[in-house]
Amino acid sequence: MVESCSLVQKFLETILFPAIFLIFSERRVRDKKGKIWLRIRKEKIAEFERLGITQCELRWDGCWGGSGLTLAHRLKRRKIQNEQEMGTVALLCVICHQKVEVMSADEMFKIITDVIERREGIRSMFDE
Repeated sequence: MVESCSLVQKFLETILFPAIFLIFSERRVRDKKGKIWLRIRKEKIAEFERLGITQCELRWDGCWGGSGLTLAHRLKRRKIQNEQEMGTVALLCVICHQKVEVMSADEMFKIITDVIERREGIRSMFDE
């Protein structure tokens, strides 16, 4: 059974996610908000790499760890009104991201904000 789970995970990582990425790639983004997000996403990915954050920041049950990573906003996408809020994200695997996404807007806001504050607290310890 473990082998079949890893086969499913390999399928998702090697076939499904790259296909989804192509669908939502830069070539298809035409609106202003989408173009801003592409820029911010590149900056955030570079920032996470620089900080050494390469695993899901939630690590809930069923978490994929460092596979299938996504950037999760603390607000529902339609509620984001400015660039600062668009860049307020946590790095989550698709499993944890989906679990957060189906929660109420208030729960989602609190969970992602807590993850960010915990990360900022850890980062400040190294800056001292």
